[in-house]
Amino acid sequence: MGWFRKPILLLHKFFSAIESFYKGKKHRSQVFLRALLATIMGVGLSTCLVQPLSMTISAMFSSPEKRDFQLPDLFAQIANNRPVRQLDPRVVVVNIARANRQEIAEGLSILALCGPKTVGVDINFAEPSGDDDLLLEAISNLPNPILPIGVSPTKTDGRFLVEEKPFFYNELPDLKYGVVNLPSQEKGTVREFAINFPTDYGNLPSFVAAIAEDFNPGSIEFLNSKNSETGITSYHSREYKIVDIDNIEEHAEEFTDKIVLVGAMEDAGDMHATPIESHVAGVMIHAAAISTILDGLWTERVPKFFDYILAGLLCLSIMILVYAINPAFKGIVLRFVQALLAFLAVRIGYELFIEHNLIFDLSYTLSIIAFGLFAADIWNSIEAMWKNSLKKLRESASKIVPKEEEREEDLKIRTNIV
Repeated sequence: MGWFRKPILLLHKFFSAIESFYKGKKHRSQVFLRALLATIMGVGLSTCLVQPLSMTISAMFSSPEKRDFQLPDLFAQIANNRPVRQLDPRVVVVNIARANRQEIAEGLSILALCGPKTVGVDINFAEPSGDDDLLLEAISNLPNPILPIGVSPTKTDGRFLVEEKPFFYNELPDLKYGVVNLPSQEKGTVREFAINFPTDYGNLPSFVAAIAEDFNPGSIEFLNSKNSETGITSYHSREYKIVDIDNIEEHAEEFTDKIVLVGAMEDAGDMHATPIESHVAGVMIHAAAISTILDGLWTERVPKFFDYILAGLLCLSIMILVYAINPAFKGIVLRFVQALLAFLAVRIGYELFIEHNLIFDLSYTLSIIAFGLFAADIWNSIEAMWKNSLKKLRESASKIVPKEEEREEDLKIRTNIV
């Protein structure tokens, strides 16, 4: 029996201190203090288990190809599954599929005759081939063409170096270029679009910003006014007209005064995860970003500490219910409140995201709603273990010959119990 003596003595000191703190206080004050202690335990549990919880949520709501998941991704998926769809009349996508350079050049030549306003060519002709005269001529004849370049960050001052560019980068100086790099971690979900990339030659616009500004001058002014490097792309409920490159002539009237994005829809190396799908071609990601800019949508992120504050207040409220309501109704009432709070957290976050362009990530609040009752159960179990162990200790006290230094502690415990 001696093996559990020291833990019991420690628990006795701890709960005796709590009981003495409660002594003389009103019942409401005792309920609040007990709820506050359980809240602290719930916050500690959720902090320790938040990473495993995040991994579980990611496994539930995202495919294996997506390395990360955020609660607003769920809001975007819900919104995208609504019957509401919008075909963007400003943007048309030309799919080059597996066309070779000659076929691409011929398609661009026909496209130039269809009267598009701005053409974004999302194809990096990195190396010259045997005969590129037709290609260069076709690109030169396009109205307001935007060509892609790729950059890489430096390790010192946060600037970027131009590393990927078409072979004719210096041969056709009048062409405009935009950076096609996507602001995401490797194999991560692409949620944002870049605005500018600082280089030694000044700020280079992103591919999507350059196209939007060319199509509608002044459209990126509101982006620059935010003093932000990136904006959040609105993917949900958007659709685009897609035309194969060998069918351009049959759809000639659909390109007039439009933004035309030319790129590959089946390139496995240019597939990325977005909040609504796991495999999306880069050209379609550019299309969604351009629509977001032209619509003037700017999504703000609510600071994360508001999530922590709300989580703490909800957890405290749940704990007060745990210790205040009638035990006969406690179980069903608490489960109902728990489910209601979880529903409201998701619903409020969804409404803010869809209707007000606010990202309020309530993932910590959801976790605390779950861990709050768990913490209360742990707290009550520890208290019950303390009382039960003291009872056993008292019953076995007459059978045990304690050491001299332990006899005084046993005497104190028995005295307090009596």
